[in-house]
Amino acid sequence: KATHTGNPVRPAVVAAAAQPDVAGLLDAHLAILHRICQEARAAFALYDLPFPERIEAELAAFYRREWPM
Repeated sequence: KATHTGNPVRPAVVAAAAQPDVAGLLDAHLAILHRICQEARAAFALYDLPFPERIEAELAAFYRREWPM
């Protein structure tokens, strides 16, 4: 069984995928999105650029609106 340390998103993804949990998979995708945005903020900061905050909110709203429930 594969394990990975240091990634707070992975356990949520594995747990949601292990059972037919559509809402859990949405939560996992949102967690991934938020983690990507967190890393993107750090990358933007390296170049002294502002991260476009609306991106995270718009993508999260898209996931919530379009996710098959």
